[in-house]
Amino acid sequence: MTAPPGTSDSERDRLLQRITELESQLAATTTARDAAQAKLDRHDEQWAVYLELFHSIPVGIVYVDRESIVRLCNRAAAGFIGRQLDEIINSHLHDIFPTNAEAWSLVERALDSAEGIPVQQFRMPGNHPGSWPRDYLIAFLLDRAPDGTTRGVYVTSQEVTELLQTQDALTFLTDASTQLGGSIDYDETLQTAVDLAVPRLADLCMIDIVAGDVGRVVARAVDPERERLLYEVRQHYPFDPNANAPWTRLVREQGPILAPEADGGQVATLARDEGHAEYLRRIAARSTLFLPLMADGEMIGILSLGMAESGRRFGPAEQRLAAELARRVATSIVNATIYRDAQSAEARYRGLFEGAADAIVVVDNEGTYIDVNPAMSALTGYSRDELLTIRAGDGQLTANGDGSKPQFDEIRRAGAFRGEMELRRKDGSVVPVESVIRSVALPDGTVFINMMRDISRRRELERLQRDFMAIVSHELKGPLTSIKGFGQIMLRQGTFSERAVDSILLQAGQIERLINDMFHAAQSDTDRLELWRNEVNLIEIADTAVDQARATSASHTIRLDTASPEIIGEWDRERLVQVFSNLLSNAIKYSPEGGEIVVSIRQSEHDAQVSISDQGIGIPAAAMPRLFERFYRVEEAGRTIKGLGLGLYITRSLIEAHGGRITVSSEANRGTTFTFTLPCYSNA
Repeated sequence: MTAPPGTSDSERDRLLQRITELESQLAATTTARDAAQAKLDRHDEQWAVYLELFHSIPVGIVYVDRESIVRLCNRAAAGFIGRQLDEIINSHLHDIFPTNAEAWSLVERALDSAEGIPVQQFRMPGNHPGSWPRDYLIAFLLDRAPDGTTRGVYVTSQEVTELLQTQDALTFLTDASTQLGGSIDYDETLQTAVDLAVPRLADLCMIDIVAGDVGRVVARAVDPERERLLYEVRQHYPFDPNANAPWTRLVREQGPILAPEADGGQVATLARDEGHAEYLRRIAARSTLFLPLMADGEMIGILSLGMAESGRRFGPAEQRLAAELARRVATSIVNATIYRDAQSAEARYRGLFEGAADAIVVVDNEGTYIDVNPAMSALTGYSRDELLTIRAGDGQLTANGDGSKPQFDEIRRAGAFRGEMELRRKDGSVVPVESVIRSVALPDGTVFINMMRDISRRRELERLQRDFMAIVSHELKGPLTSIKGFGQIMLRQGTFSERAVDSILLQAGQIERLINDMFHAAQSDTDRLELWRNEVNLIEIADTAVDQARATSASHTIRLDTASPEIIGEWDRERLVQVFSNLLSNAIKYSPEGGEIVVSIRQSEHDAQVSISDQGIGIPAAAMPRLFERFYRVEEAGRTIKGLGLGLYITRSLIEAHGGRITVSSEANRGTTFTFTLPCYSNA
């Protein structure tokens, strides 16, 4: 650079010096500018990093100024809100949440507060139709100016949907376990299961039982009309594993199936026919989940869940929760089934136990009576409550009172007993019983079951049989001795004796009568009494019997009283002769002092009526109920009336075989009257 013409050297030097200074200043300015630009570049880089961090953190951050304008928002917050960033920043809260007043009212409350507001739990609707709502925790941090005034508020939001869903699921499953475990009634368990599912998991629910109680259905729906349709569709279209439906694959695969939405063309793939399709359209389930109810590797039922009016869908979390519920429901159904079967078995056992004719006592290992049946109360006279206070072996029920027959400790060691013993009733009377005791091992200890049968009747029959044999022996011995004696006399004398022969024939007749009585008794026992009916005159039969009876007793006056010389009927003559003979013989025995015996015969329209009366000692009232029993003999004044105890038993059997009926009346020391009727003609 050159100085202008006419410039002095000094001026030129000053000019050059100034130029140098300017160049130095320019260089310094350039360096400062470059440094500032470098610093600005570094700041931009840091801001970009900070901004990326701001947008990448999972916590939503929004800054709202005092006028409720959003000045700052990160991507997480935009995602929570469900809008783009450019739609949010510099927009008013009312515009961002036009239909959610709760959202912007929370922020405005924070701006207006002096100290801010606590953390809030806030629920946002789902971003898409049918999606589940989302839950957030919202915190507020006020932005204050140096003078303390509020310039804005920082709002942070963190989604806690999954955390709350997990907590809610645990609470739900805990409650489900409690409710399902609270009852083991089968019907109540099924109803509880569907009540748990609706509306918590679904808008409608149905359980189909496919094992055991096949065809059993229980349903529940938010809408009562849908619930009615669920029952109606299953009534017309019962469960069929071969039908064309999603649960066909469920039966095969035994795993959960999320069916396509049942609208439009999908209905055709789900329905068996047009009628079924119409039901599906009316039920209008938009999302359906089928789950198997499994127990020990076997599918016992199907849990069907459907979404309808709520518009919800089954996401992965909902499917997992439904599967857990299905597992608990299956376990509860199994438990309820076991309980129901146990109840049925208990009812059958209780029915047999309560209805058994034999007395039954259940005793624990300590000897305490823990159960008795009504027959035991009837046998002993003690009430159930009284019997349950008794201990085995204490002697209260044993006839000798010492509890040693049998000793309970011996039975406990042996584990069984069979034999006869005598029990003392509450009224002090003694009853013989046959006892059979068996030990039974139960989960909570060993019990002993004692079955007792009253053998009073058996012992009485045994006694009667012994007495009968003794009587028969005695009755046979007399005639046989007489026959033998007269036979030996004739043998020694070598001569015929008419008197001896008459006596032998008489004694043989007694033996024959004895044998006939036993034969007729045996026939009566086996319902083999045969009658040879012919038209006969009852008066003539009675007259013959009266003549025979007169020949056996000189101390009795036997009279036949009849208003007609003949009464004709279809009867077995020989059997009726035996009836008259037995009753006349009985009258003679019961009037040992003699007296009059009257045989009275009258005829009504269809029957003949016969009564035979004596003036004897009478029959005790206590003996009347058993008078016609086989082998029964009346005891009077410490002595037993002679005989086999078969005469009246045979008499009644013969009269009843003719279609008649016999009764008796008696008064002590005034005599006895037997009355019987005979239809004149058989209806056969």
